[in-house]
Amino acid sequence: GGIMISDRDLGWLEAALDGEGCLGLYKPQQRTTRRGFAWKISIQLANTNMAFLRHGQKLLRGTIHSLSPKPGRKIVFVLQGTVTAAREIFPLLRFDIKEGQRKLLLAAMELLDDHKGNNLNRRVSHDKRLEEIYYELRALNKRGER
Repeated sequence: GGIMISDRDLGWLEAALDGEGCLGLYKPQQRTTRRGFAWKISIQLANTNMAFLRHGQKLLRGTIHSLSPKPGRKIVFVLQGTVTAAREIFPLLRFDIKEGQRKLLLAAMELLDDHKGNNLNRRVSHDKRLEEIYYELRALNKRGER
């Protein structure tokens, strides 16, 4: 079943993720696996405006949590999108700033596609390429920080 998303929502999501999003691949420790970690794809959108993130949540599904604000600052909300939604939507998006990250995440999703939609991949055969993607994403994401 293909995803139904309007051009307007696609454009909204492109601007939101390209400007305020964080696209990453992580290796959280997981003692239950032989290698001691599991690959985890992360698509986050942070904003102080909850209505803005609720719109993002309609498209990326997932959950919203809040970060404890620095003194005198507004509370920041973070939408953690689902990999399942990203798998469907990311091929349709085009970014100006984070296009490299988008393509790398798509490649990682392809390698991690075990039909469970998340990071339950036990196939060690892809680790070498995922490791490369991991470092490429880290380098790209660092460059974007001012």
